[in-house]
Amino acid sequence: FTGESRYLAMVLKKGVQIPVMTVLNNGRELETRFAKYYRNTVTNHIADEFSYGKYWSAIDSLLGTKKVIYFSPDGVYNQINVNTLHNAAGEYVLTRREVMLLGNPKDLLKVKRVSTTGLSKKAFLLGFPDYQGRATPLPGTRTELENISKVLKTAGFGVTMKTQAEATETGLRGASGSSLVHIATHGYF
Repeated sequence: FTGESRYLAMVLKKGVQIPVMTVLNNGRELETRFAKYYRNTVTNHIADEFSYGKYWSAIDSLLGTKKVIYFSPDGVYNQINVNTLHNAAGEYVLTRREVMLLGNPKDLLKVKRVSTTGLSKKAFLLGFPDYQGRATPLPGTRTELENISKVLKTAGFGVTMKTQAEATETGLRGASGSSLVHIATHGYF
């Protein structure tokens, strides 16, 4: 109960019995000062030359050449998008690795049981809801959905898209059976 916080990153690799770990001792700064800086760069479209080093480089160094990683974020890591971080050479995490988000580490067991051969080519897109004055619409979400829809249709996906009055919690239930779900709206964690 010192008021300090630390983050522990554990990397589990196939065939290795003991995870590799690193401790980020600057948890309080990650949650306050650095998080504020990150949000400011995103909001104001400012180049972020700092956040990769604070949030990801120590973790990235443990990953080696792995292309697909399963990432279960906690704390401040739920407030940042690691795919938007880039190293000094300008390489984004997104271009170097496929980051699969897990709500909980135990979800990895479920992911590994699912066979990718039987997945449908059905995509479900939801976003640009009608907030009816309760929130400000996010700029660009309609265009985001339209562009993603075009890409998916070109790749042979059947696309269901719910926007405006249909972009609701009830509308989201229509995602059942889709192999890909994309949500473009405000999120509260």
